[in-house]
Amino acid sequence: MPLSTGPLDYRFRDIPIGARDGIECSPANHAAQPDEVHLDTRFSNEDEAFRLEIAGWLADNLSGQFAAVRGRGGPGDELALFDERCEWERKMGEDGWTCVGWPQEYGGRELSLTQH
Repeated sequence: MPLSTGPLDYRFRDIPIGARDGIECSPANHAAQPDEVHLDTRFSNEDEAFRLEIAGWLADNLSGQFAAVRGRGGPGDELALFDERCEWERKMGEDGWTCVGWPQEYGGRELSLTQH
């Protein structure tokens, strides 16, 4: 019978991932080396402020007249509530929430990639 080393193998459930490969899991082994580059995946303060802005706008606008389109239009649902979703798209455009990465001279907001 072959030895299973899959992630669901019950024999390894309490062993840290690195230890399964014979690598000691300790903070010293994870310390940055001078030639290493680490990716900072945290959002900037500007991005966090943007997240609050869009969340507030959605909470204020994706209700009432547009409550029916909330969560609609994904794969397999593209044609549902077509007229209502067209109105929603118009509302988003009027308020500057379409083409957000486009240059301002073309009607966009020039938002960063993390704000798309």
